[in-house]
Amino acid sequence: MSTTDRRLQGQEQPVRAQPPADRPVDVRFVSRNVDKRARFFVVAAILCALLVPVTPSELQLVGEVLVVVYLALALASWLDFRSRR
Repeated sequence: MSTTDRRLQGQEQPVRAQPPADRPVDVRFVSRNVDKRARFFVVAAILCALLVPVTPSELQLVGEVLVVVYLALALASWLDFRSRR
């Protein structure tokens, strides 16, 4: 009998998405990951900006749009990081 069949028969408890009460989530660890995300978006924007001059002229708009989008995502991520402090 498969695991799915046993769950359907009620023999197994469903998996819970919440952490156990004796091990609370470390908010400082989560906040550090969000800050890394903002740094990633800034680095991606810089790389896109460096690649714009070497792309064909008809595709340079794509790189410029990506720079703006990545900077907007970096700003949003940083503001989220700062609001959780």
